[in-house]
Amino acid sequence: MLREQQALRKAALEAAPVRTLRDIGSALGPSTISNVMKLKSNIWIISHPNRHSSAVDITKKKCVLFSQVYSCHRGGSYEPESREKHPIQRKSKKVSCKATLTITCYADKSHVYVFDFIANHTNHIPGDIKTDLGLIPLTRGRVDDIVARLTASPGSSARKIRLEILCDIDQQEYSLNRRKINYFDIYNKILAINQTIFHLHKDDFKSMKMWFTEKLSPKGFIIFEGNLQTYSNDESLYACRFTLPFQQIKIKAAAKFCMDATYSITQKSNDILYTIVIRDEELDRGFPCAYMLTNDHSLGPIIQWLKHLKVNQLVVNPQQFTTDCSDAETNALMAIFPGCQIQYCLFHVSQAWYRQLNLKVKTGNTAAQNRLVQGEMLTFLKHIMYEEHIVVFLDKIADFIGRYQQSQPDFVRYFETNWYTMAKYCVWSRAFHQLEFSHMLTNNYIKSWHN
Repeated sequence: MLREQQALRKAALEAAPVRTLRDIGSALGPSTISNVMKLKSNIWIISHPNRHSSAVDITKKKCVLFSQVYSCHRGGSYEPESREKHPIQRKSKKVSCKATLTITCYADKSHVYVFDFIANHTNHIPGDIKTDLGLIPLTRGRVDDIVARLTASPGSSARKIRLEILCDIDQQEYSLNRRKINYFDIYNKILAINQTIFHLHKDDFKSMKMWFTEKLSPKGFIIFEGNLQTYSNDESLYACRFTLPFQQIKIKAAAKFCMDATYSITQKSNDILYTIVIRDEELDRGFPCAYMLTNDHSLGPIIQWLKHLKVNQLVVNPQQFTTDCSDAETNALMAIFPGCQIQYCLFHVSQAWYRQLNLKVKTGNTAAQNRLVQGEMLTFLKHIMYEEHIVVFLDKIADFIGRYQQSQPDFVRYFETNWYTMAKYCVWSRAFHQLEFSHMLTNNYIKSWHN
């Protein structure tokens, strides 16, 4: 079978007409797409007119002067690198198209170039203005233009560069074989340039250490690299941070802080970004003054980070820390700053109650009646939370327990176990905190900075 196919291709080569650059148009025919031409045959030959022709059989495998194989720009298939399954947001241009073009020039007939088109296009319509032309790679000249503009104006956004190039294109004659540039063309080139500039080593951790020692430390940055292997044999665990000089000034002058943990900030699902934010007195908004990036969810990196802040005189005698309902953060703060008041973010406290109310409060009737009782209990708890007088607060707590102990024992049992102690009152009750800390009852300053 293979020999028969080779014989057929050899016969096709011998029968293929020889074209010159002057009459190459005769090798093309109209396609189903307007203004797009296609090859009339799968094999065709171009003869260079400035070179002398000979009658040597070009099918004989003599010494090859030049050989190149081109695949369709929509060949191959896309395999996501991440093992986690995510919804497809944008279709890949790779559709496993089998079309291939080979160009060969032999030494015994150096003026002849053999173009062999192997297999037809599959799974797409070549040249379609809606589905295909937009996926053609940019020309080298267009890519060079983007790089030149980004180099000349390193602070320019992808949107601005795109508009400038599109304005230039509109003043030129439009060509079908040159697609218009889009936002992602420039954004991807910015990422590539940034990768070259900022990625000092192919290993991310070595690149980070080079940045710390060679770039940041000489400029007055305070660097923290956690030694998590002192309590764990896992070599992949890390914790790191740096503080800019102007952040050092801000954090030293503050006495009240918000600390928050943000998850899913990188492609690695275990990475956490811890942020310490203070209130900017002039803007009345959150101002980030310390970070820590780690993949360890335990108490260890938080303790090392807080101890580092204390040793470097950045946070010495804090009056209050507002945190999420995190035992790890609370225990670490109490270990390093034993005289500091801890305030749970009241929004997170109410959310924790809301989730448990949905799970444990049932009236045995309709869902609407369940929601009515759950809303009534949550409103009661919020009144207790924001009560400013300790005696009234304790009376309201006793009233709540007595009112719902018989009808909703599951939730009351949860509340007594997790929130009904003097130590817990001190972290979630408004009555146990000074009035000057009233603006720090939630982590809104961190949320305002995130937004």
